[in-house]
Amino acid sequence: MQTTTDAPTSRPDDRAGAWWAPAREDRHRQACARVVLAVPGVTVSHASAAALHGLPVPVRLGAVEVTRVVHRWRPGVRGALVRVVRRPPGAVVLGGVPVTSVARTVVDVARTRPSPVALTVADAALRAGLVSAEELDEEVDRAGAGPGVRAARRVVAHADGRSRSPEESVSRARLLEAGVALPVLHPSPTDAGPGVAFWWPRHGAAGRLVPAGHAARGHPWTVEGRVRVVAWTWADALAGAPVVARLGAAGVR
Repeated sequence: MQTTTDAPTSRPDDRAGAWWAPAREDRHRQACARVVLAVPGVTVSHASAAALHGLPVPVRLGAVEVTRVVHRWRPGVRGALVRVVRRPPGAVVLGGVPVTSVARTVVDVARTRPSPVALTVADAALRAGLVSAEELDEEVDRAGAGPGVRAARRVVAHADGRSRSPEESVSRARLLEAGVALPVLHPSPTDAGPGVAFWWPRHGAAGRLVPAGHAARGHPWTVEGRVRVVAWTWADALAGAPVVARLGAAGVR
């Protein structure tokens, strides 16, 4: 039985669109259908379900992830990662393939994947209106106290549909990991200035994502009006440390 990796593989300078594009959805859907036929009674779940729901997941998904009720378990099939559960997960049918509900999918991803992946999936589901914050709260409560639930609660608590892109979600995930105060997303230009995605009103600071090579060199922030503006790139967000260091220099901790 194959396994999936916990983190997507990419070079630090990869563009967000390539790294986070919905994972070759048609090809992966075909792989999911093959696994469902080969192992009756399974439900496509976790990152595979996220891809079928059209949520942004790493391009290199690896094995198809499926869930199966424990009393029906039998040895897995090549190319699949079979997880066993005691109760049937809530499921919907997409293109003839049984797939976990969006709420269950978000929570499963948050339990098993790193926070940048998990928060991106959760933000995107809220942004697209595929799930509500209340549904996510209810689903994570149903998960009880199993493995990864603590991480899932953290992701669900901070998921925000106002996040407009994977770059923004990954940036926020890195701030959460570092214990840095989270910003207000997409404030009014009259409050924080134009082109600003992140705003810390208590600190008089703002942040924006910029193309590679355009982040501040030398001084870590610039002054625009009355606001200290920190700029970072997708590569900075992937690394995390450059963003935390520049914000710290601007007084955001």
